[in-house]
Formats: sequence, C-alpha cells, structure tokens
Amino acid sequence: MKKRLTSLVILLLTILFCFSAFGCEKADNKFKGKVIKYENLDSIDKKMFSQLNKILYNSKETLWKDYNLKDKSFILIRKDEEDENGSKNRKNVSYYAINVNGMEDQDAKEVKMPKGFYFKSVYRFNKAPLKIENIRGNFSDTGSDLTIGNSKNIFCFKYNTDNFRKAVDPAYAFSPFFTHEAFHHYMQNDWKIEGAPSSVALTKKEISCIGLKYKVLDKMRTENEKDKISKKKLNKLISEYISIEEKRKEINERYLNEEHSKETAEGTACYVGLKAARLTNTRYGVLAFTNNKEKVTFSDVLDAMSKDKYPTTFIGDWELYNTGMELCITLDNLGIKNWQKKLNSQTPDKPINLYDILKKYYKQNKLEEISIEKIEDKYNYKEIFKKSEKIQRLL
Repeated sequence: MKKRLTSLVILLLTILFCFSAFGCEKADNKFKGKVIKYENLDSIDKKMFSQLNKILYNSKETLWKDYNLKDKSFILIRKDEEDENGSKNRKNVSYYAINVNGMEDQDAKEVKMPKGFYFKSVYRFNKAPLKIENIRGNFSDTGSDLTIGNSKNIFCFKYNTDNFRKAVDPAYAFSPFFTHEAFHHYMQNDWKIEGAPSSVALTKKEISCIGLKYKVLDKMRTENEKDKISKKKLNKLISEYISIEEKRKEINERYLNEEHSKETAEGTACYVGLKAARLTNTRYGVLAFTNNKEKVTFSDVLDAMSKDKYPTTFIGDWELYNTGMELCITLDNLGIKNWQKKLNSQTPDKPINLYDILKKYYKQNKLEEISIEKIEDKYNYKEIFKKSEKIQRLL
C-alpha cells in the first residue's frame, strides 16, 4: 500500500513538472516556435499594427516638421481589458518591441509581418524586462528615457479593445491618442510649460471674455471647414481674436500666459493627432465628443456649463486642447511659413506659443484694429455675461 502511494505521488509530481515546463507553450500553442505569424495574432493586435503602419509609413504628408516617427523605437503594451489607467498591478497581455535594435539578444520572438507592413522589426517578449513591466500609466512620460537592446529613448504606449471601439471618446482612439502622446515625448522636451491654469478664481468679466473668444473661434472654425477658405474673413477674425486676448491680458496676465502655454503644448499635440486620425479614417476633431453625431461649438459648451450640464473644469483644461487645435488649423490656412519650425526652435529661456505667432502675423500684415466694444456689440456680450455669472457660481 505504501509503495503504491509513493508511486502515485511520484507520478503526480512528474505530471506537475511536465506541466510547469511546457505549460506556457501549451497555453498558447499558436505562438510555438522561433517566429510568430501575424495571422495568428488576434483582431485588436492586428488593428494596432495596421494603424501604426499607416501612421508611420503610408503617408506622404508630414505630421509635423521634423517629427519623423519612422526612425523611432516603440514598446506597445496590450493591457488588461479592465484596466483604464495603465496600472502595473493588473496583468498585461503582451509586449511588442517595434523597430528596437538588438532584440535578438532578448527573451522574445520575432513577429513575421506580411507584405505592406514596413516596420524594421517586430518582436513579442516572452518575458518583458521589469523596467517595462513596472511602467505606470498608459504611456511614457515626457523626458523619460527607456533603453532596450541598442535602442534609446523608446516610447511606450498601452492599448486594449477600448482604443478601437467606435463609442470611445475620440481623443482616446488609438491613432490620435498614440500620436498625441508620442509628440509630447519626442518634440516637447525643450518647450516651456508655464504652470497649469486654474479656472477656480476667474471673475465674471474674465469668463465673459472667454465667451467672446469662443464666438470668434466658432466663426474661425466654420471658415476653416469650407472648401474655399476666405483669407480676408480669417484675417478679420484674427483681428477680433487679438483684441479679446489683449483685453484679457490687461485683466489677468498671469492666467493668460499659463493658458497660452498649455494651449500650445496640448493644441499642437491634438493637431498632430488629427492628422493621424485622418490617415486611419478615425473620427476625431475639434470638440469631438463621445457618441456625438451633431457638431458641437465652443458657444454650445459655454451654454451647457451655464446650465450645469457640462463640467466648468472645461475652462482652462479640455478647452485648451481644442482652441489650440483650431489655432493650428488656422495657421495652416493662413499660409504662415515655418510656424511649426518656430515652435520647434524654442527653448525654456525663449518660449514661443501659438498666440505669439498669431500676433506677429497680425502686426506684420497690419491687420485692422477692432475695438473690444465693437466685438461685444457684435456677439451680444450681455447674454454672454449672464451665462458667465452662472458659470462663475459653479466654479
């Protein structure tokens, strides 16, 4: 009896040993061997590679001056489906190294890509290094410098099914989200970001001026979306915009400086995301909200905030992602040369923002000076002020 019991224990231990030795391979038979075939990947990973390929290689148009993602290295992390914030405590599904040199020496398998994909190399880690596993959040921080193999300054980005759902907030759709954050990482290390504008202490007068700005931006956006854009109309709107911002400068210069700084950093990244979204046929644009089929204007948002139907934190935050994107589109349509190069050349000691470029254009072209009183009459300032009073109480 004792012998039979001992034999049974030995047999069970042998089975457990075999399972531990070969269990990982058995759990994922389709990834056996030295190479992983692209066709064996699931639909979400295929969508990720397809969109990334279009962003990097299928465009003749430059996303941004000197922003060449073709030459960069990436780690794409398929995160847990329940993970919204990229928490390292959840189980990540897989780790892909794209265009990373020296992967032959890593514990990884090559992913064989089909024709039409132009990545220099794609590998999937069998076991990712701890420095990758321990990454918190959904993407690399600006200024971080990850080295794997022979590649430095690698950008990491986490994704899952949510980034490819039509119902997702367009800002978090894969192509604009990835390109936006990679732009922060690679292009804005020398950009000076002056604090974070807080709308909490804004006065009714300040919010009213922001409401006027929204009116002008709405008209600017309408003109920018036309097949035949009138530069004359845009120039008049630029004059109105400058007049409003100069009035705001008189009231609260510190807040305005912080706003222009954030507007530039986030607006340019959104503008790059917009170009990437067009390459992948992804719905994205100025004030593109989840499940919103109708066009939303800046003035619509002001009205919604006054009725407590939309968070007042929009002012000084999400507002600036959208106003900055619209200003970038306007600079393009005005035909201002080298505006992207000017932003790229800035340093922490000599910062440049979108408003600086717009104001320089206004001065160089000697555009019409329009009084703030005339603008207030045109856009029904009294009505805007009433809404601003309500918003100010909700801040």
